[in-house]
Amino acid sequence: MTVSIENGNVSASFGTVGIMGVPGDVPHIRSRLAVGQELSFTSEILSHKVTGREELKTPAGTFKCYIVEMTTEARVFGCRSTSTTRNWYARGLGSIKSETLDENRNITGSQILVKLEN
Repeated sequence: MTVSIENGNVSASFGTVGIMGVPGDVPHIRSRLAVGQELSFTSEILSHKVTGREELKTPAGTFKCYIVEMTTEARVFGCRSTSTTRNWYARGLGSIKSETLDENRNITGSQILVKLEN
């Protein structure tokens, strides 16, 4: 995996596949960090609901899914942020696809099922 910070934007990739991108300023960490140091983090679920159904095509196949959205508010290093995670769940399999959206509904991260093994 490669993680880079360029012009205040954070991105991560695995080979040629982009797995994360966070545009904007990198958070400023106000304290010195040390191995074993406990970090303050709180998170609250603001909403969690089924928003729809969709037949989803992936490299692993086509699945009939329920779409579930969860909105959370987190505080990390004293900074507050709100994000929404949208998950596509297939009965009997679990999560097939996941997207994380920022406060402006821009996708900041995603995952998708690429292979099923017996």
